Amino acid sequence: MKDVSVGSELSKKLHKEFLAESDRGCAVLTVCLIEETLGALFEKVVPTKDVSARHFMPPGRLRQGLESAIALGLVTDPTASNIRLILRVRNTFAHKLLAGLTFESPEVRAHVMKMQLPNLDGMSEISRKEIQDVSRQRYMHILSHALADMNRVSHIAKPFPIYPALPAYSVEV
Repeated sequence: MKDVSVGSELSKKLHKEFLAESDRGCAVLTVCLIEETLGALFEKVVPTKDVSARHFMPPGRLRQGLESAIALGLVTDPTASNIRLILRVRNTFAHKLLAGLTFESPEVRAHVMKMQLPNLDGMSEISRKEIQDVSRQRYMHILSHALADMNRVSHIAKPFPIYPALPAYSVEV
């Protein structure tokens, strides 16, 4: 899995790439990135190469993949809750194509402002204020932390064990 932790080289490249995107494009592409990252995490834990990570997350079913990751203990809150809200943002953009939405539109901003920010200690007051108040900055900062959380889990994850079949037993009557 690629290192997408906050401040990493890839994180900087992604930030630069997303600066050129419209708000709608940003929302759609970030969800693709989450799906790719979650798929790579599932690949780390499947016990054999015979088992596809797609059993946990079929194509286009990110919400199902997220719920599977939560059930397996691979993603926890606040990351899980934030990803659910990221999906709502993407869906708002996708289903209101001609509404001229931006991250500052009330219906998008409402979802973004519900997202839980990570600890912002150590940041300048200007950066902290921008992340707290500007919807797109908040969204991107939270996305970076969600990707970094999944990346950290991927670094320590091991394939789930394969349990041997239990011997058959009989019951005497």
